[in-house]
Amino acid sequence: NAGSFTVAASFAGDSNFNSSSKSTHLTVSKVKSSTTLALSKASIAYGKQKGELFTMKVTAAAGGAPTGSVKVLQGFTTVCTATLSHGSWTCSLKAKQLKKGSHSVYALYGGDGNHLSSASKTVTLKIT
Repeated sequence: NAGSFTVAASFAGDSNFNSSSKSTHLTVSKVKSSTTLALSKASIAYGKQKGELFTMKVTAAAGGAPTGSVKVLQGFTTVCTATLSHGSWTCSLKAKQLKKGSHSVYALYGGDGNHLSSASKTVTLKIT
């Protein structure tokens, strides 16, 4: 786990050596994460967005699976959000949630106690 810890060691001594003990502080940093976003379709008809499925995956450079929440955003507007399960998550749009046109969306992972936050590359979703 990430955080600050005190590590201590001691030796009770024996007939050849005196007893001794020592402690020191150890800091374990959070692990980098990587977030990806995939679309089920690159283009959807207006009003049919409910079928669009976003798939997010968050992986860690080392250690266990990231936990916490992931959001899909268009600019600063959240399109959908949920809690990760085993490092991945899916969500779908609501009908007529996005207007006609091209929409640049990305996934944003907020991090957790052991993993740093990360964002996916932007992908384009076209509503026709």
